[in-house]
Amino acid sequence: MSDAEKAAELMKISVEKMGDSPNKIPVESKSETCERTSVNSHTMKTDIEKREHFSSPTADRWIESHAQNGENASDSLHSNFTNFYCHEVPCRTSSSSKHEDIRDAILSLINIFRDNSDKLERHEARERQLGEQLRKSFALVDRKQGNEESTLAAISNTLNKINRRLEILENITNEGVSCKESSPSNNNGQAELLVKLNSLEQSIKNNEYLLQNIHQKMDQKLESIARDVIQTQTTATLIHQDLKQFSAAHTQTNTDLISTFDSKLTEIRPHLEKFDKVLELQSKSVQQTTALLDNAKSNAVTNVPDSLTNSNNQQIADMRQAIERNVELLKEKIGHAEEALAEKQQTIYNELLKSTKGNEDMKGNIIKSYGQLLGEIQGFSKMDKLLIQTADNVLDAKRRVEYGTHQILSEVGGLIESSSRGINDTINRRFDMISNEIVLHQNDAQKNLSSKIETEISQVWRQIGIMYQTLTSSADALNKLQQQTEIYVNSSLITMDNMDGKVGQITSRMSEVDDNLNYLLGRLSLVTQEFNQIKTGLGEALDNIRSSFQTVQNKVKDTGPGPNPIEDDPSTTTDNTLLKIKNPAS
Repeated sequence: MSDAEKAAELMKISVEKMGDSPNKIPVESKSETCERTSVNSHTMKTDIEKREHFSSPTADRWIESHAQNGENASDSLHSNFTNFYCHEVPCRTSSSSKHEDIRDAILSLINIFRDNSDKLERHEARERQLGEQLRKSFALVDRKQGNEESTLAAISNTLNKINRRLEILENITNEGVSCKESSPSNNNGQAELLVKLNSLEQSIKNNEYLLQNIHQKMDQKLESIARDVIQTQTTATLIHQDLKQFSAAHTQTNTDLISTFDSKLTEIRPHLEKFDKVLELQSKSVQQTTALLDNAKSNAVTNVPDSLTNSNNQQIADMRQAIERNVELLKEKIGHAEEALAEKQQTIYNELLKSTKGNEDMKGNIIKSYGQLLGEIQGFSKMDKLLIQTADNVLDAKRRVEYGTHQILSEVGGLIESSSRGINDTINRRFDMISNEIVLHQNDAQKNLSSKIETEISQVWRQIGIMYQTLTSSADALNKLQQQTEIYVNSSLITMDNMDGKVGQITSRMSEVDDNLNYLLGRLSLVTQEFNQIKTGLGEALDNIRSSFQTVQNKVKDTGPGPNPIEDDPSTTTDNTLLKIKNPAS
């Protein structure tokens, strides 16, 4: 029950003790209203005192300190709360003021928790930004890996082309050797072969330059991948630091942080799996390149690498035809020169020596080109080793990232467990202490209320006696008022009779006015009739004038350019129309 209800019950009991006379019934209701007004005035005074007290600089400083130190509110809440009530509450004069203070303190706590929630939302927004940056970095890594796959595919295609060309060169060299054995004196064919071999050497050098460019591009892309991995490591360390700060400042939302971090890890894991797949594809492509190089080594025992295309094949066919023609010419010359063989044996022997020297030079060139091919193959093997090393480095970086993530998870879990235990213990203690303090304050307030109610009830009894005396005096005054009202009523009846006579005279006058109005209405009807007749006459005159103008216009149109006859004076017609207008009744 509230204080006002208790006071009302006490008032009813006191009125019942005073007696059961009918004259005391209105006194009972008036006393209740007076008592309620006194209680309301008292509560208003206490509320004003409470507001003045709570608006003191100490309370303002307490609220500002809590608003500024929102992050450490959970640690310093109990000490500030107890100090505030120990130093401020004894000055209060009512329990309602204490309850209002408690309510205001709870509202300040709510504001502090709202500030903390705003800060948590800011940290979540920062984490989202970090997650987006990680996604972008992984997307860039995926793109770069796709570009590397395309370059590796291009390298494999070039190696396949080189193998094909090496096979073509084997066939060409075999055919050239067979042609030399069949026609040792074919110097022109040997010269053409030497020219072709020189062109092949130049094309091989060009291919070496292209391979070097491809190797440089591969090194650059691998370096960019390593940089991206380092950036991911730095971002992971930044996330680790942010999570440490976040767990130290805002331990209440650690469970939410764990869930968000797990979701981000689940988002990162498919990217890492894609990265592993790309690395596997790179390793497979490297193995394919090594296999192709081994095949090239086995096939290129007597071959020279070349960059021949379809045009080179056409040139080789032309060379074969030229060799065949030269052979035919030689046969013809031999047939014609059989008689002079004895004389020219020495010259033929010299030519054979020269041809053998040219063959030896060609063999030396072939051996040199084969050595160059072996050097290039060794370079490819070195590139294979570099690719394997880069793959190992990427795997090491991946392992480091995984180890860092596991370490972060373990540390965050430990921090969350330790902080959550401490927070739960402190919150339980503080709420227990707050509840005990609230109960003590309520007991003190009830005691103060009981003493105040007793003192106020004694004052109410006195006021009831005073009100009884005032009510008796007011009853006498009401009797006097009743007598005066009777006198006034009698005088008002006389005046009303006089007013009735005057009203009768006014009604007679009104009947005369009605008769006069009827006469006026008759006259107005006559005037309206005359006005209507005038209106009809004017209309007819206007119609006549219009018809006369129409006839005049028709006559003017019918007449030609010559002299026209003049009619009578039209004033007679207009005079007739005017006479009709003046005498409309006729």
